[in-house]
Amino acid sequence: MPTMTHAKAMRAAFVVIGIVSLIAAAGFALHIPPFATLWPLDDAGAVERFLGAYLAGIGASLLWIGVSGELGAAVAGALSLTVVYTSLAIAWLTLSFGVAAPDLRLPALLCLPVALVSAGLARWFRRLPIQDTPPLPRTVYGSFVVFVVSLACVGGALALRTPNVFPLPLGPAVSALIGSAFLGSAASFLYGLRFPLWGNARARSGASWPTTSSSSRPLWRDWAWWTPRTGRRSC
Repeated sequence: MPTMTHAKAMRAAFVVIGIVSLIAAAGFALHIPPFATLWPLDDAGAVERFLGAYLAGIGASLLWIGVSGELGAAVAGALSLTVVYTSLAIAWLTLSFGVAAPDLRLPALLCLPVALVSAGLARWFRRLPIQDTPPLPRTVYGSFVVFVVSLACVGGALALRTPNVFPLPLGPAVSALIGSAFLGSAASFLYGLRFPLWGNARARSGASWPTTSSSSRPLWRDWAWWTPRTGRRSC
């Protein structure tokens, strides 16, 4: 168990990292340099929109953990990152052996130590008890089940580069990136089902609403434009 001083330092770190994540989210969403030039491949528009929404969710969750002091809720986020970087390492390493994306080999290999660090953080934070211990209501529990199934199905399909799943045309590297993020989110909600306490649920809710609100408008706008022109459907 961390001391009071260490707990305060960790809470401050969560707040700072959360604010940095929100700044990065705004940079990606608004196409502000240098964020707008970070993605080296095609499909930069789709990547920036998604990363803006995804980082907004991460930032909101980190801020909530830091302000509330519910440090045990960080386990779900660390597990999510473990799944994201593991899936991304496998997908990008597979793509790197092809002609289309040989430059992905180094980023894929860099994902492996990040996944290991994330797994170690999940194990460490697992020692900290959840303070907000009332059980989840059935409606919230049921919504978590829906999230797990939906995110796992869509994330797996994107990671496997199944066409017509996402309302934007995606290249293989971007499809793997977004699919891995969805799989990581599914893992975090699955952890919430395994330990159905309000302390875990509030952190997941903090991560969900900015992601949904930030991404839904541009995605549905492009969905209305993309479907009639291509005659394709999302699934």
